[in-house]
Amino acid sequence: MPLNLSMNNLTTILILGLAISFFIYKKKKMNENAISVESLRSKLKTEQNIGVLDVRTTNEYNGPKGHIPGSLSIPLSDISDHLDEIKSKKFDQLYVVCLSGARSASASSILNKNGINAQNVKGGMMAWNRMK
Repeated sequence: MPLNLSMNNLTTILILGLAISFFIYKKKKMNENAISVESLRSKLKTEQNIGVLDVRTTNEYNGPKGHIPGSLSIPLSDISDHLDEIKSKKFDQLYVVCLSGARSASASSILNKNGINAQNVKGGMMAWNRMK
């Protein structure tokens, strides 16, 4: 029995396929150059001159999900305006966190392109809070 697909059905299938491909690509990019919360917790206990940058909004940073003690709070929308401030901290390594890891992946990319050694925290504060 031959398939009888209309142009609308083919277009829908094509768009759905592209959306799924894009999601998989973004997920892979998000975890590239990423550190697990377990590894970050260990580094925070044993290493010096590392920093944590939280790129969530101020309300999120101060909200019920909390934040990593000692972290800097600079929302993703303001990152470009604070590059000199971040560079002045002279961290050997900067770990970037948000709620789930998506915004921090974007921020890490911006920071790395501007000469700041930044690494995304996989899973963000949701993963951090599950480790408590």
